[in-house]
Amino acid sequence: MDPNRFNSLGKTACCVFSSNYLREYSFVVIVIIVLLILVAVSIGTRHHYSLRSTVSKHSAQLRSVFRTTWPEIHQTSPLMSSQTPAAVSLDNIVIDSSTAISSPVQPQNTTHAIETDLFLRNILQDLTNSIQQYQNQQESGGRGLENFGRACYINSALQCLCHIRPFVEIILNLQVQQSCQLPPITSAYHRLLTDMQSIPNGSTGAHEVKARIGELNRRFAGTDEQDSHEFLTTLLEALHDELMDNYQNSSIGDLMQGALRSTVKCRLCEQETDTYDSFLSLSLPIPQSAALGFRSNIIQFMTEKTLALLGFDGQNDITLYSCFENFLASEQLSANGQWFCQKCQQLTDATKRLSLYQLPKVLILQLKRFTSDLTNDMKITTEIHIQETLDLEQLVEKKETGQAAIYDLVAILEHTGTLASGHYTTFARHLSNRRWYHFNDAHVRQASLDEALKSDAYVLVYQHRSLCPSS
Repeated sequence: MDPNRFNSLGKTACCVFSSNYLREYSFVVIVIIVLLILVAVSIGTRHHYSLRSTVSKHSAQLRSVFRTTWPEIHQTSPLMSSQTPAAVSLDNIVIDSSTAISSPVQPQNTTHAIETDLFLRNILQDLTNSIQQYQNQQESGGRGLENFGRACYINSALQCLCHIRPFVEIILNLQVQQSCQLPPITSAYHRLLTDMQSIPNGSTGAHEVKARIGELNRRFAGTDEQDSHEFLTTLLEALHDELMDNYQNSSIGDLMQGALRSTVKCRLCEQETDTYDSFLSLSLPIPQSAALGFRSNIIQFMTEKTLALLGFDGQNDITLYSCFENFLASEQLSANGQWFCQKCQQLTDATKRLSLYQLPKVLILQLKRFTSDLTNDMKITTEIHIQETLDLEQLVEKKETGQAAIYDLVAILEHTGTLASGHYTTFARHLSNRRWYHFNDAHVRQASLDEALKSDAYVLVYQHRSLCPSS
């Protein structure tokens, strides 16, 4: 076998486990491929040594011919005895004349076998190290993000986004697709995501991303705690706008943008008016319960526990579907909120209802646990039953041909504490091993799906079933 090909096969066997193929194919398939490579190396090695044995055999025959036909070349005189023995070359085969006289043919297979044994040992050692590195990467949930001063709201939002496979692929492929320099926010986020994907453990910092977003929105420029959902949507909108402004195309919009239809019906003339609005996330109101009439978190908590002890634990029945029903419920426009009817040319009472006209491939949901009233710091702590799989087929109007509106959960952004003093963390499903991990700034640990579903969910990230790799 050609030595270059021999070395190439060896390097291929060593590098398979450090490549990106493991993200697309199963561990068993990769192991089979590596074993086939090693079998090819072994067969090539035997062929290589068989060829050497054939050459040695022909060399011995040639030596015999030389002794019979040209015996004088083996005769030495006193003048030549102190010189180096002569050598004869024929068709690139070198035969030492002194060796032909003084000793029988010495096989060289032993030396080559030792060299090959060492070479294969090195291959197997490198392969073992690569497998160990891959297993360590699988056991690690990924890189954490350093909290550089009340930055948990930034870290949790970024961890949600970096566990959306198609979104990650879009960002990482931008540098390849675009020949010119990336826009500032996109470039900063591209570098951060590359750093987080290249090293499977440890932690890094999102200083540059925060600085760029702070230049866009001064709310995020300081060190005060901010709303994580607001930061997440601001970043997505900035990435979308930069791609549209620079390349007149945004894969992010195609992936994460949906549409709502708002229908207003005048109660006088009964004319309906439709308007359409795009969205990158939906803010779902939490249905009212008996405990929500209280403005104090302490009283709310005590009331919820009391109801549970008495067997009236009605909050367990509140699901995401309940939140969607509340979000899409009809609204009466009257008194101070009347509708100006174009047909009647006056303010009239009307009925308004929302509908999910088109859903995106990646669906981001915010549970409205805080009010828009800055003087009210009450947090709605109602427990919501989170579904791992969400079927919205009956709610969406514009359906994709041949594709049901079924979504799988990939990340949960959690908020604990109160509005004045709280903390953000993230539960997310690993892109490769599909295990769930908890990201608390720089600290990463393995978690269970049940733990994630029972967390204080604030933002949920769902991915359409067609984008999720099979389990």
